[in-house]
Amino acid sequence: PLMMIGGLYLCYEGVEKLAHRFLHNPKADAAHHAQLVAAMADPRGNSNALRVMGSSASAAWYSPPHVVDLDVATLGEIDLDPCWHPESPVRATITYTVDDDGLAKRWVGRVWLNPPYGHEVGIWTAKLVNEYNGGSVTEAIALIPARVDTEWFRRLDPFPRCFPYGRLVFSNHENSAPFPAAIPYLGRNVLHFAKVFGAIGGIWARLDG
Repeated sequence: PLMMIGGLYLCYEGVEKLAHRFLHNPKADAAHHAQLVAAMADPRGNSNALRVMGSSASAAWYSPPHVVDLDVATLGEIDLDPCWHPESPVRATITYTVDDDGLAKRWVGRVWLNPPYGHEVGIWTAKLVNEYNGGSVTEAIALIPARVDTEWFRRLDPFPRCFPYGRLVFSNHENSAPFPAAIPYLGRNVLHFAKVFGAIGGIWARLDG
């Protein structure tokens, strides 16, 4: 059995999911992806692309400073941020912007991942899991939308996560996000992660019977 999140989280983005399932097609998704990449590169200069801000489909959700502080308190330092932006509060030894194509790079050390929240979010989380399982990433924390009903989110089942209470306020937004967040942890210092992030939310982990 899973000691995971219950029905309250299963309905958090029902309207968005129905729209995606019945209204989207591959060509439209490809065009949408290109639009999100452009918005991520220059969100202030591409207001049309960011009109999807009413949901987690937007690419531009810069890490909240207080969550970054908890990340540093857990990891000690951040060796790599593969989805960095100059306006991000994250300070990492190595940073990749949208122009660097972080998906094509090798990830190493202690990683902070706050990926684009469009349809490609599953690709970024899969990359994180693969790099961790392969041993090049030694420890990692991610900030992602809590899309518990998706296949890509279930790939994170082996890892504990924090579900923050309430909605986060991202650093490039004045108001709370219109979607719940999840903060999974990949590493061996689970109790330390739970102690640090337990200050802002509930800690959940999978129990295999």
